[in-house]
Amino acid sequence: MSITIEVNEQANGKTVALSGGQVLVVRLPENPTTGYRWVAESNDAMKLEADEYFPNNTGIGAGGTRQLRWSALAPGQSQIILKQKRSWETTGTAIGHFSLVVISK
Repeated sequence: MSITIEVNEQANGKTVALSGGQVLVVRLPENPTTGYRWVAESNDAMKLEADEYFPNNTGIGAGGTRQLRWSALAPGQSQIILKQKRSWETTGTAIGHFSLVVISK
């Protein structure tokens, strides 16, 4: 069983270290009814294992949490970059940005 390291929006711009077998979970607030969704940029050093949305409640238009789960493909340093944007818009129109440096051992 792997050990999970969890971070949220407060980790934006910070660094996290993963040891062998650890998994990184990033949780960010999201309201997909607005059309804006967190999207990960490509990363050759980290594998995106899961991308899930969990609503806070069942009310119409209610927000929730986007949960992205990564594992390291090899030891080293990489950066996870997420942008909150609408799928039909370019990355220059993102309303939110999240980045995290990951050091894998």
